[in-house]
Amino acid sequence: MKLFSIALGFLTIFPVKTSDYEPGDVGRAAVYYPFVGLIIGGIVGILHALSLTVFTPMISAALAVIIWAGLSGFLHLDGLSDCADALFYAGSMEKRLLILKDSRVGSFAVVLLVLYFLLKTAVFEPLPANPEWSIFLIAYASMMARWVMVFIGQISDPARPEGLGLEFKQGLQESKWWLSMLLPVTMTILGTYLLGLHILIAGLLVVLLGWLISRFSKRQLGGFTGDVLGMAVELCEVLCLLVFAVR
Repeated sequence: MKLFSIALGFLTIFPVKTSDYEPGDVGRAAVYYPFVGLIIGGIVGILHALSLTVFTPMISAALAVIIWAGLSGFLHLDGLSDCADALFYAGSMEKRLLILKDSRVGSFAVVLLVLYFLLKTAVFEPLPANPEWSIFLIAYASMMARWVMVFIGQISDPARPEGLGLEFKQGLQESKWWLSMLLPVTMTILGTYLLGLHILIAGLLVVLLGWLISRFSKRQLGGFTGDVLGMAVELCEVLCLLVFAVR
């Protein structure tokens, strides 16, 4: 339960305390990241379904997006905004890494966050009217987005010789990597059987996007950082919802 508590405390705003934390536990807890993602998505999906009984679909979608980000303490959105400023900076790799540490928000980040919220809100509307299926799809997107952090950590190296990225990589044992795949594979097979091939397509595209993010961050930063992992979570959530919105 210790590693699950660490995963829950790291990825959510839930007040979970662990007194015997050791360096590298954030990586060793990665086996539970998909489970935490499923919990987050399940809560968002249920609240979204309930809000549809009171509000219009657009208002319900906007509230769901805010709750989704808030349950993670806006951690991943912070990574997305930081990467928006750093990854597309035309200067040196060292300067990009410094920009990631800068608490100020640049123009690239502001524009990207506005467009991101608009897109994420819009892709809620085409979700199935059946609340059970809608909850499943939102939970699936949240689960896959948390798993992609484990995927990037496994196939890439940290950009800095210190920090969250290094600690995550050091604790990410190969056995944890394989165990982390159990829930995503099971949910993908189940979802494909129940809802169709767009579940499988979404899962495969998440893998592809995770690989592309790892390659791009390697070229721009020398590897991944905590901000890169946060950006990957947000982009993979939207990617899944976009696939589910295809008619």
